[in-house]
Amino acid sequence: MSNYLYYIVPVLGGYTLTSVLLLRNPHLLHKKKQTAIQCQHISHRGGGGERIENTLEAFTNAVDNGTDLLELDCHLTRDGQVVVSHDENLLRETGHDINISDVDYAVRHFSTGKDRRIALLEDVLKQFPHTAVNIEIKEDNEPLIKKVSDLVKKYDRESRTVWASVKSDIMKKCRAENPNMPTMFTFQRGLLLLLMYYTGLLPFVPLSESFLQTYMPSIINRGSFGGLLEPSTMVKLTKPKTFQAYLDNCHRRYSCVHCRAHLASHDDLISKSFQGSQGRAYLFNSVVNVGCGPAEERVLLTGLHAVSDIFCENCNTTLGWKYEQAYESSQKYKEGKYIIEVSHMIKDNGWD
Repeated sequence: MSNYLYYIVPVLGGYTLTSVLLLRNPHLLHKKKQTAIQCQHISHRGGGGERIENTLEAFTNAVDNGTDLLELDCHLTRDGQVVVSHDENLLRETGHDINISDVDYAVRHFSTGKDRRIALLEDVLKQFPHTAVNIEIKEDNEPLIKKVSDLVKKYDRESRTVWASVKSDIMKKCRAENPNMPTMFTFQRGLLLLLMYYTGLLPFVPLSESFLQTYMPSIINRGSFGGLLEPSTMVKLTKPKTFQAYLDNCHRRYSCVHCRAHLASHDDLISKSFQGSQGRAYLFNSVVNVGCGPAEERVLLTGLHAVSDIFCENCNTTLGWKYEQAYESSQKYKEGKYIIEVSHMIKDNGWD
């Protein structure tokens, strides 16, 4: 045994010292990568915690606040348009259970924010020519990969646009389509990176990737990270206000979280399965203390609708929208009904 140790100890010692040396001085073995992107801050989904995710409004807000890189995901519509959306299925984002690949692109309005359009990738690249963009490809879709590559080439931004994908087989196709774009580590390659680091092999292995993206543990659980604030944290103590209507006699009611004006009775609740701009929304048969804006036609995934934005008449907060008219027979049940986002309501009277 001692004879084996006589050889093993020096070899392991030399390997360890060499690994540490090269880890601290990688330029001794590898050529330093020259990238046009110096990134420490990434706006995931365009900074979706502050604006409606993946909209031009969200991207503009992120750039105005000094982000280094816009992170987004792309999918292909039935008519071949490259759109920016985190999910292929739009149930979470719009409340409609349909895939992007099954519909044609049109200007659609889904939520109550200022910007309600699903953005085209081309519009993002055109509007932010000097901002780095990380494009994640989630699906094994070669036409999508080619169209994304063509758009990046069209706007001459290969050095400022990063390929990203969780899956290594998809990343391989992205690199084959456009090898001039820098790449992000896939999940599998990220695990391999950790393995090589802890075994000391990392300094000896050349890496084709240029970027590694991860979440900061200090902000993962914050309310702005895709979650809703508790109503109690948003209520301001103000002097009592006179509401136009009261629901004091109902057993359970919903009130405006911002001013406590009564909004609806639980007896008028129709469905909890709708989606607003910042999360879940409820459909009500009738509401009080709510005003309506002008009606306009909007092409939704379930067909053409005439809708009006609604607001609290006490504090003027936009709450959701009213379905004025539905042009598809299957959607007629929505007519005259109201959508209110959960983030704008608080439960009052008789819930305990």
